Amino acid sequence: MNIKDQGVFYLVNKSDSRIILGPDISSIGKPLFQEANLKIWNMPREETHFFVKDQGQQALVVYRNLDNTDWVLVGKVPVNVLLEQVNAVAKRTVLIGLMILLLAMLFASLLSSRVLIPIKRLKKGMRQIENGNYKVSRYPLKRMMRLVFLARDSTK
Repeated sequence: MNIKDQGVFYLVNKSDSRIILGPDISSIGKPLFQEANLKIWNMPREETHFFVKDQGQQALVVYRNLDNTDWVLVGKVPVNVLLEQVNAVAKRTVLIGLMILLLAMLFASLLSSRVLIPIKRLKKGMRQIENGNYKVSRYPLKRMMRLVFLARDSTK
């Protein structure tokens, strides 16, 4: 986060919230916030920050009263700048999660096909025996018997 590019600092008069010193000369003498002329630093508070909507944009404002003066040092940073890295991490996390989900689904489909294909062959062979064709390959039957024995042994 590079605050120098996005954040600004002001020296503000406590009594009327007008800018004494700012990033550009044209802001001097104007109220700090266009949409909300806040005098929150005059109220006794433990927190020295608040959120404000200024010029259509949500911003975090931090301030510090300067001792023995009627001035307040104020810093303002747009919230979207503060959350930029958090949002990037969240997007990457969702993308990685989706990729892992797709891989898991692919693995599950491959694994299920290894189990279902012999069962389908056995079913097809049994239908052929039902129809009187006794020359059916014994390969699916042997493989299916292995699965039956494996299932029986794992339940003991």
